[in-house]
Amino acid sequence: MEKTIDELLSEVMKTELKEIQTNKGTQEEKKTRLEKFGKLNGIVSMRQETRNKEQEVRLKFIIDENEEIHKSEEVKLRLKSDKLETVMQVVKVGVEVFGIILPVIFYSSWMHKGFDFEKEGTYTSQTFKGLFGKFKPTR
Repeated sequence: MEKTIDELLSEVMKTELKEIQTNKGTQEEKKTRLEKFGKLNGIVSMRQETRNKEQEVRLKFIIDENEEIHKSEEVKLRLKSDKLETVMQVVKVGVEVFGIILPVIFYSSWMHKGFDFEKEGTYTSQTFKGLFGKFKPTR
């Protein structure tokens, strides 16, 4: 199996740390090993920073993508509600118009029947006399 770079770096750092602890060499050798260990530690931390930045970029991309989806869903919902609102307004206007027109048509036909009945004017029915007071062509 291939080892990843992180695993290899970890192994090298462990061996360097063991060498520093067990080595009874000169101060110069210990100093060199400590510098090497510090550089390796710096490399590991830089790789971790790079991974963190990469994850931040991925998360930002996912968040932006989700916001776009949310905005498109919001636009679709707004369009649907606008269409529904338009239909409701048309229905409301239609009901109001029929609420005025239908009684006028009914009153007109009733008056024509009453006038046909009383063409000569010799007879006036009690129903037709009181009918004019009952007509309310407005709401």
